[in-house]
Amino acid sequence: MKNLTKLTLVAAALAAFGNAQAASTQLTGFVDPVCEVTGLNAQFTFGSPEAGDIIVDRPIGFRCNDGDGAVVELRSSEGGLESDDNEDLNFDYTARVVSPGAGLDLSLTTTDGVGPNDQSVTADVGGSIELAGGTAGALVVQLNETPVFAGGYSDTLAIDITAQ
Repeated sequence: MKNLTKLTLVAAALAAFGNAQAASTQLTGFVDPVCEVTGLNAQFTFGSPEAGDIIVDRPIGFRCNDGDGAVVELRSSEGGLESDDNEDLNFDYTARVVSPGAGLDLSLTTTDGVGPNDQSVTADVGGSIELAGGTAGALVVQLNETPVFAGGYSDTLAIDITAQ
């Protein structure tokens, strides 16, 4: 009878453990995508520049939190510093966008004389913690020749960053 009581107690203990229930929960979240260039919304005015002059030297920032990285495009709408008096007559410059933290070094040399509009260059930038958190960079524009005609000159530079 003692053995039967022991077996009954063991069976009852096993049955109690066998009825144990586990509970679980699922954790989910979402990080909003961000790809942006900061510090560029400004107008740069220069006096009477000469070849070799740096007419823009501006700190800018890059951020793109896509794990696959981004494509960066540097685009000149006029294809050079266009004369206000003589449409499509350009004086060329070299614009350089760099960001060591993002592994970016992009250069665009525009066309002098009568040249095409909408010139651009692109670069792929790999995804990184630095780029996702935001990294410093710079835009530097250097004039390659001296404008000889009086009057105004202008161009619009755009820097786009797009997730891959």
